[in-house]
Amino acid sequence: MNDASDAHRAGDPPATSSRVGATALTGSPHTGRVRRNPAPWWWALAVAVPVVLGFAGAQANAAQMERTITQRAQTAIAGSGIDGAKVRTDGRDVTVSVPADADGDKAEQAVSAIPGVRTVVVKRVTP
Repeated sequence: MNDASDAHRAGDPPATSSRVGATALTGSPHTGRVRRNPAPWWWALAVAVPVVLGFAGAQANAAQMERTITQRAQTAIAGSGIDGAKVRTDGRDVTVSVPADADGDKAEQAVSAIPGVRTVVVKRVTP
Protein backbone atom coordinates (compact mmCIF):
# COMPACT_ATOMS: atom_id res chain seq x y z
CA MET A 1 0.00 0.00 0.00
CA ASN A 2 1.09 3.54 -0.57
CA ASP A 3 1.67 6.23 2.05
CA ALA A 4 -1.61 8.08 1.37
CA SER A 5 -3.78 5.07 2.19
CA ASP A 6 -1.73 4.27 5.34
CA ALA A 7 -2.20 7.83 6.58
CA HIS A 8 -5.92 7.59 5.91
CA ARG A 9 -6.21 4.38 7.93
CA ALA A 10 -4.42 5.96 10.88
CA GLY A 11 -7.22 8.50 11.25
CA ASP A 12 -5.52 11.41 9.54
CA PRO A 13 -7.63 13.37 7.08
CA PRO A 14 -6.87 12.94 3.40
CA ALA A 15 -4.57 15.56 1.93
CA THR A 16 -6.15 18.27 -0.19
CA SER A 17 -4.66 20.93 -2.35
CA SER A 18 -6.94 23.74 -1.18
CA ARG A 19 -5.63 25.92 1.64
CA VAL A 20 -9.12 26.56 3.06
CA GLY A 21 -10.01 22.88 2.85
CA ALA A 22 -6.77 21.84 4.49
CA THR A 23 -7.29 24.35 7.27
CA ALA A 24 -10.81 23.14 7.88
CA LEU A 25 -9.79 19.48 7.82
CA THR A 26 -6.74 19.74 10.02
CA GLY A 27 -8.58 21.74 12.68
CA SER A 28 -6.12 24.62 12.57
CA PRO A 29 -7.30 27.56 14.69
CA HIS A 30 -6.53 29.98 11.86
CA THR A 31 -9.62 30.21 9.69
CA GLY A 32 -8.58 33.16 7.57
CA ARG A 33 -10.40 35.76 9.71
CA VAL A 34 -8.47 38.63 11.19
CA ARG A 35 -9.27 39.41 14.82
CA ARG A 36 -9.77 43.12 15.38
CA ASN A 37 -10.48 45.17 18.44
CA PRO A 38 -14.12 46.24 18.81
CA ALA A 39 -15.09 49.50 17.15
CA PRO A 40 -15.13 52.60 19.39
CA TRP A 41 -18.92 52.76 19.30
CA TRP A 42 -19.04 49.34 21.01
CA TRP A 43 -17.10 50.79 23.94
CA ALA A 44 -19.46 53.75 24.09
CA LEU A 45 -22.44 51.39 24.02
CA ALA A 46 -20.92 49.22 26.74
CA VAL A 47 -20.75 52.29 29.01
CA ALA A 48 -24.00 54.00 27.95
CA VAL A 49 -26.38 51.06 28.42
CA PRO A 50 -25.63 50.45 32.13
CA VAL A 51 -25.70 54.21 32.82
CA VAL A 52 -29.11 54.62 31.19
CA LEU A 53 -30.54 51.55 32.95
CA GLY A 54 -29.15 52.72 36.28
CA PHE A 55 -30.64 56.19 35.84
CA ALA A 56 -34.04 54.76 34.90
CA GLY A 57 -33.98 52.48 37.94
CA ALA A 58 -33.04 55.35 40.24
CA GLN A 59 -35.88 57.50 38.88
CA ALA A 60 -38.40 54.71 39.39
CA ASN A 61 -37.13 54.23 42.94
CA ALA A 62 -37.27 57.98 43.64
CA ALA A 63 -40.95 58.19 42.70
CA GLN A 64 -41.79 55.26 44.97
CA MET A 65 -39.73 56.77 47.79
CA GLU A 66 -41.58 60.11 47.50
CA ARG A 67 -44.97 58.37 47.62
CA THR A 68 -43.94 56.37 50.68
CA ILE A 69 -42.61 59.43 52.53
CA THR A 70 -45.74 61.42 51.67
CA GLN A 71 -48.04 58.69 52.98
CA ARG A 72 -46.01 58.28 56.17
CA ALA A 73 -45.89 62.05 56.74
CA GLN A 74 -49.65 62.39 56.33
CA THR A 75 -50.18 59.53 58.77
CA ALA A 76 -47.72 61.01 61.28
CA ILE A 77 -49.33 64.47 61.10
CA ALA A 78 -52.82 63.02 61.47
CA GLY A 79 -51.56 61.00 64.45
CA SER A 80 -50.28 64.24 66.01
CA GLY A 81 -53.78 65.68 65.94
CA ILE A 82 -53.12 68.37 63.34
CA ASP A 83 -56.00 68.90 60.93
CA GLY A 84 -55.84 70.61 57.56
CA ALA A 85 -52.13 70.00 56.94
CA LYS A 86 -50.87 69.43 53.39
CA VAL A 87 -47.68 67.53 52.61
CA ARG A 88 -45.45 68.00 49.58
CA THR A 89 -42.28 65.99 48.99
CA ASP A 90 -39.35 66.63 46.71
CA GLY A 91 -37.07 63.64 46.95
CA ARG A 92 -36.35 63.30 50.66
CA ASP A 93 -37.26 66.91 51.46
CA VAL A 94 -40.71 67.48 52.95
CA THR A 95 -42.72 70.70 53.07
CA VAL A 96 -45.69 70.73 55.41
CA SER A 97 -48.30 73.47 55.12
CA VAL A 98 -50.25 73.78 58.36
CA PRO A 99 -53.04 76.16 59.37
CA ALA A 100 -51.83 79.26 61.23
CA ASP A 101 -53.42 78.11 64.48
CA ALA A 102 -51.83 74.60 64.37
CA ASP A 103 -48.68 73.58 66.21
CA GLY A 104 -46.00 73.67 63.50
CA ASP A 105 -43.26 72.35 65.81
CA LYS A 106 -45.32 69.26 66.56
CA ALA A 107 -45.77 68.64 62.81
CA GLU A 108 -42.04 69.12 62.22
CA GLN A 109 -41.11 66.64 64.96
CA ALA A 110 -43.59 64.06 63.68
CA VAL A 111 -42.31 64.26 60.10
CA SER A 112 -38.62 64.42 61.09
CA ALA A 113 -38.98 61.05 62.85
CA ILE A 114 -39.86 59.31 59.56
CA PRO A 115 -36.99 57.20 58.16
CA GLY A 116 -35.62 58.65 54.92
CA VAL A 117 -36.64 62.27 55.53
CA ARG A 118 -33.73 64.69 55.09
CA THR A 119 -35.28 68.09 55.78
CA VAL A 120 -38.65 69.37 56.97
CA VAL A 121 -39.95 72.86 56.25
CA VAL A 122 -43.15 73.97 57.96
CA LYS A 123 -45.21 76.74 56.35
CA ARG A 124 -48.06 78.37 58.19
CA VAL A 125 -50.97 79.26 55.95
CA THR A 126 -53.97 81.41 56.74
CA PRO A 127 -57.37 80.07 55.76
